[in-house]
Amino acid sequence: MIEPLPAIVPAAGASLRMGRPKLTLPLADGSVVIGRVLDALRRGGASPIVVVGPPRSAAGWAQLADACELPGVSLCIPDVPTADMRESLGLGLAALEAWAEGFLLTPADSVGITPAVVAAVLDQFRADPSRIVIPRHGGRRGHPVAFPRDLIAALEALPPGTGPNALRQLFPDRVVLVDVEEVGTLVDLDTPEDYEKFRP
Repeated sequence: MIEPLPAIVPAAGASLRMGRPKLTLPLADGSVVIGRVLDALRRGGASPIVVVGPPRSAAGWAQLADACELPGVSLCIPDVPTADMRESLGLGLAALEAWAEGFLLTPADSVGITPAVVAAVLDQFRADPSRIVIPRHGGRRGHPVAFPRDLIAALEALPPGTGPNALRQLFPDRVVLVDVEEVGTLVDLDTPEDYEKFRP
């Protein structure tokens, strides 16, 4: 039996460019933004999934918590807002109780990812768990990204304000790109204009 891979979903952003909490915005298919992301991860083979949310005082927190009430999904709640994705990633790593060969990382607004993209990344990673696996569409890199376990120390050592993408430059020989047909691997929701493509 193939073991699933854990996933971390940073979801603590303030949605400043959207102007309102974006992760629970409704979508045309009846889901909400983070619900679609979690569904793709779960159906694609990721488990367990840790969502790193904002503090309970944040706008929209209760709706986010409700959307994360799914089998295999846990919500990590910091006491104070995280400074950036690097800090959210650290909390997610600490919250994972069991480790496989590595983990998946995808932002909570990666609304275009599909189970097929997740499975393609996982298949490539399982073929060589020493690599950073990144999906690619039309020459552009997307999400989710698989990181090997032995690079966790390097991730945790990144300076504040430096995202996990820095590992591409630090370990270029460890990167493998897997071409996918789904353009959704490149999609996220940052602005009201982005949301117009997905809203009911």
